[in-house]
Amino acid sequence: MTNTASLRTKAGRRASLLAGVLVGALLATGADAQAATRPTAESAGLNAPSTYGIDWTDVPTEPTKTVVKVTAENCLCDLTEGTCDANCCCDPDCDSNEKAQFTECATCVYDGANAAMNGKVCLPEGRSPPSLEYCLPSSTVSRVNLLSSSSLGVVEQRKADMSFLSQQLCIKDDNSASLGKYFLDPGFATDDILKSSVTLQSERFWNPVPAAASETQPKYRHNDTIGVVKAASEPLLPGNKFVLPGATFSGVCGWTNVIGYNMPLPASAASEDATCLVPIDDTLSKSCTTLLNAKYLVNDLKLAKTPGSSATPTEAPTISSMKYRSRIGGKLTDLTGTVPAATFTDGSGGSGAADTCNFAVVEAHYVITHDGSGSISSFAVDLVFADVMTSTRWSAVYNANGALADPGNPSSVRVKYTVSWKLSAETVVPRSGAPGYVVGAPLLAGTKDTSSGKNAVARLKDGLTIPGAGPDGRCSGNGKSTVRFGMSQSSSCAIPLSQDNLKTFCQGSGDKAVADYLYDLISVNGVLGGTTPDKTKAPGSSVPLPAQLMDGLLYGTLDSNYDLSAKTVMVAAWANANYENIADWKSCDATDTTDCATELTAAEQLTKPSGDSAMSWDETTKTCKNVAVGVNIDVLTAKVGHLDHAQSKVQRVKVSWNLADWTYTDFPWDNAADDRQDFMLKSTVHFVEMAQDAPEGVKPASPPILPTLPADVFYPFLSAGPAGGRAAASAAWCVALVAAIFVAWVTARGDDSY
Repeated sequence: MTNTASLRTKAGRRASLLAGVLVGALLATGADAQAATRPTAESAGLNAPSTYGIDWTDVPTEPTKTVVKVTAENCLCDLTEGTCDANCCCDPDCDSNEKAQFTECATCVYDGANAAMNGKVCLPEGRSPPSLEYCLPSSTVSRVNLLSSSSLGVVEQRKADMSFLSQQLCIKDDNSASLGKYFLDPGFATDDILKSSVTLQSERFWNPVPAAASETQPKYRHNDTIGVVKAASEPLLPGNKFVLPGATFSGVCGWTNVIGYNMPLPASAASEDATCLVPIDDTLSKSCTTLLNAKYLVNDLKLAKTPGSSATPTEAPTISSMKYRSRIGGKLTDLTGTVPAATFTDGSGGSGAADTCNFAVVEAHYVITHDGSGSISSFAVDLVFADVMTSTRWSAVYNANGALADPGNPSSVRVKYTVSWKLSAETVVPRSGAPGYVVGAPLLAGTKDTSSGKNAVARLKDGLTIPGAGPDGRCSGNGKSTVRFGMSQSSSCAIPLSQDNLKTFCQGSGDKAVADYLYDLISVNGVLGGTTPDKTKAPGSSVPLPAQLMDGLLYGTLDSNYDLSAKTVMVAAWANANYENIADWKSCDATDTTDCATELTAAEQLTKPSGDSAMSWDETTKTCKNVAVGVNIDVLTAKVGHLDHAQSKVQRVKVSWNLADWTYTDFPWDNAADDRQDFMLKSTVHFVEMAQDAPEGVKPASPPILPTLPADVFYPFLSAGPAGGRAAASAAWCVALVAAIFVAWVTARGDDSY
């Protein structure tokens, strides 16, 4: 559906820009650069969501909808736009050099178009198209189109064997019921169809174990383990291979993610990243010097460009970005300078008790550049740091001045890693399927963007998101939850409110954004040097809390405080939609734009509940009625293509509020003016499968009695319909037969005259 080949043509244009970026990054990490320091004053607020940059020179002035073809032989393993997917033999982005690096398998036999791939591991490409072998020569066997929709699949002819024995056993005629069953594209979905459907789906993924490369092997093959070149003073990664922390059976981090050449981490499109937990206990001091330390993960990490013990090392990774995540609210702030190594501070007077790991690496996202022929060129990394405090330290900080809320001491910190691969100057954009969605993959979404009269989609890197919880379970504008295709889900988080807070909020007298309110609530002396917040303050309700936490996404009322409010939201119907071609994101036709189903304008999004649904305060029961506690998203899906591997697409999206009553429970041990109770926000997503007609069967037409000829066989003396048409060919035979009879008749008359 997307034009993947165009990404490589962009390489020339972007080469100079990338070179400038790399030079800047190298200068930033030079010997004279200052070490990064955390922000002098952490601040509350939201980070604007990151999007893929739009190359407006490639955006069409008058976009047209791409015709999606779902055939039996769709390349199911092509899940990355702009680069070669490892061991995906049908990937059009893979050239002959890259295919030569595919994993070898002595028992593998590839039955696709490229016979040279025999002996290589090839990922699933879809079932072979149905075929029949007739007794007549191959030139007389017609190509059979699917009934009602030739864009879905075809039944190809098979060259008939003209040997005597084969002709005794071949097909003379066929009157079987079908050659296979296909789901036809159901077309535009109405709101009534959404209300009457239900879903159940599953998928499987390939996750191979990396294999060690031979010491004499000159180049890497796909999934070969990658060596680490080290000096005597540098730390040694397990097995002297490129290994990243991963989840063990208990979920706790261990050195389990062995990275294979040109293999992404995570291996499945259904996973956002590879995560694991680092316990915050007496082992934190050890984790601070290993699992959480940039010395292991960045500063002293050099990869072997090729296999073998004498391989040339790469430079340490270029730092694409560094960010510091605040302990309160999770806000990300850019850092400059050299990469800081994690350090452990012991606040117990040197007794060895766990305290704080400063500048722990909690996220590392690597991009490795290769030459396409089995050699690594360089690599870069995006880093996120945070200070990790133990439960004992958290309690000491909170109890120092009397916190206004339970600190919710975390018992572990979740760390995240990703690895992606690319050729030099490539732009790598992950997909959620090819072309249908993979269950568990992010639901592609973005907002409509306009420049110089042209429209495109500012695609959200995390896909469509709903409000989520931070590490302590409380709501956080920087802790959103990604909507994953085919997985109905709910996401909850807590808002601590006293009775006075709840009343003030409900009556619309609150004057703080919810992110600022949560920040001030637990930002007491000893944590960030702030002051104890005013107990009478409450979050504002002019914009419902879920819309505040989503930076205005899906909220149709314009508000200058939220970047995404009142913007048209686009959800991709197909999982490989090109964000530079907005027509591929619309489910409506060019002739009917009144209801596009996957394009949500401001009028089709959420507004503040009013009338009978408006919030109201009941003083008797201490209840705030009709609180907008979350968003509900209904996603209608459909299947298209062959029954054996039908592709899933989005047909329609609808959003609504989840409303609930919040009641302050008057416990005898609580002081209503001071003690805060947790009130829950809850957002939900429902995937609903469309009720479709039964799959249609495909029956081939009987072969013609006479062999067909090209329609232009007598050109320029005769013209006919479309070239190759059966009617034209039959007409040509009739003309030829009449001409032959006429010539014979004239000749016979001539002979009689003598």
